[in-house]
Amino acid sequence: MTSIKKTDILNQVREELLKGNFEIAEKLKIEHKISDKKFNHEVNNSFAELTKKDKFSLALELASRYELPLDMVKKASIQKFWSFYKNKDYDKAALWGKKYNIPEQNVIMAAEKAFGIAIKNHEIEKAIRLKEDFDIKPESVKVISTEGFNAVFDKGEYLKAALIGREFNISYKRTALAIVLGFIKICNDGDIKNAVKVEREFNIISDDLFQELNDEMQDKTLNAFMENIINYLLNRSKFQTVFDIVNKIGLFRQAYRTRKLEDLKGRILDSIIIIHNRCLIDKKYSEALFLKDNFDLTGSEIEFEKLKRIINTAQLVYSELVKNGNLNTAKTIKNEYGLFSENVIEGSDEVAFETGKILISKAINSGDLSTATEAIKEFNIDVAHINNIIVDTVLNMIRKKEYETASKIVKKFNLIRNKKIEEEASNAFDEAFSNGLYEQAITIGYSFKVNKELTKEAALNIWRRLMSQGDFNRAAEIKRKFKLNKKSTLEIANQIYEELLKNKKSAIASEIRKEYSLKKSFFTIILEFLRKFF
Repeated sequence: MTSIKKTDILNQVREELLKGNFEIAEKLKIEHKISDKKFNHEVNNSFAELTKKDKFSLALELASRYELPLDMVKKASIQKFWSFYKNKDYDKAALWGKKYNIPEQNVIMAAEKAFGIAIKNHEIEKAIRLKEDFDIKPESVKVISTEGFNAVFDKGEYLKAALIGREFNISYKRTALAIVLGFIKICNDGDIKNAVKVEREFNIISDDLFQELNDEMQDKTLNAFMENIINYLLNRSKFQTVFDIVNKIGLFRQAYRTRKLEDLKGRILDSIIIIHNRCLIDKKYSEALFLKDNFDLTGSEIEFEKLKRIINTAQLVYSELVKNGNLNTAKTIKNEYGLFSENVIEGSDEVAFETGKILISKAINSGDLSTATEAIKEFNIDVAHINNIIVDTVLNMIRKKEYETASKIVKKFNLIRNKKIEEEASNAFDEAFSNGLYEQAITIGYSFKVNKELTKEAALNIWRRLMSQGDFNRAAEIKRKFKLNKKSTLEIANQIYEELLKNKKSAIASEIRKEYSLKKSFFTIILEFLRKFF
């Protein structure tokens, strides 16, 4: 092998070493029988060139493989450490120093620098890792994190400050202030989702945090929460969201030592009650019931003064529904709110009495006697008042000529002997009879059992008209219903019979003969039979 070729081979070996292809370089050494001295010379030159080019990792890998002198390795490691440090890659410098046994004070110095930058950049997790991995002294952590806390706090980045304060044990009073200032800002911005997230992360609605705040900050925090979260959502009918928020906080499941937190529960309930009552009045019953059920507005835990406001509104709505004839909805409201039974407030008896009277009157007026009967039992109104209501209703019906409905009511409630009803019915009968309104007269007379003789006379007049008009079926009904005697009907029945027979309407004639028990000769009956065919 010529000297030129050897030089080329050595250059090739160096190139492979510089690339980190150590096995290829070693193979070239064996194949071309390069001496250990020359090979090591190339290794040393490659190490120097790699460190010069700032390729320290590869240089140290080469040094480790070929067991270069420790002073060379240490010098290269220190050189790389300071290269990282001068370029302000402090976290890399710290990691490098720890890996290659750089003096501890230098490693800690780099770690502290990296910790400060992580704090400044709000890389909290990185800062925690640096603190733990490099065992940064507590006093250094406190100084650096406090500086970082102050810097972001002064910029108004309160939640960043809060995270630093929480993770690195800065004064809890200052951290608490940062937390609530950040929370207030989010609430005022209307960022409901993040407000809830922050509240849960820092447990803001709590005794531990609030005891660190002065009265002014407590008020500002709770006012922001109430106005920009709770009331904002309630006024937009986002009731499920309000329920979820309150439920996540656990607001109504715990007792607070801080008075203003206890007061917050009352403030929220007051807002809910206002919206609930508005929903009831606006006929948004399903929404009102959602609020009632989910916030237990009629439960045993609610203050009586608050319950009074709810029940008073429910009673007013119930009464309006009854007055407007919406009896099914009224019944639902009554049952849902336990009106006049479980939940009784001042004035409930009067409302029940007046509403009961209206309900009974409306039910009777509409002919819904079953509802009227049920209402009588339900409201427990005394008999005298019930009778007055029913009598007044019946009298009004008679005046409006609703005789049949009035009659059913009289029978249902056994008022057939009531003097007021009897007198009103008798007057109505007299007026109808005197004006020749016999159909009306017989309806009154039959329904209310008044003026029996004149009722029969009116019925007879109607019967005669029906017979003359050929409405024999209806005439027969009148005869039977009013029990018209044979004497009063015989003459006309005979006349009609003869007329029908003469006109060959023997089938109808036969029916009349039987209905009125007309006595006819054998010859007439034979003629009646023959008229069917001829």
